[in-house]
Amino acid sequence: MKDSEKKEIPFYYSRARRLERAPLEVQRLMNSSNQGKPSLFKTLTASRSHAFLFLAIVILSLTIMVLTYLMPLR
Repeated sequence: MKDSEKKEIPFYYSRARRLERAPLEVQRLMNSSNQGKPSLFKTLTASRSHAFLFLAIVILSLTIMVLTYLMPLR
């Protein structure tokens, strides 16, 4: 087929038009998504409870590593 013989497929979907009719929360979400994804640390410490759980895991991990290093092998 030549380029002049190809027919373009009609495209009826308009993202801008759909977002115009979307709720305000959706519009804000679409505008804020351009900022990029949050880092892993921000995700792990997003709320106070997440930060506390993350701190507990870090402390337990450090305790296990220190005790493993200090305990003599049998």
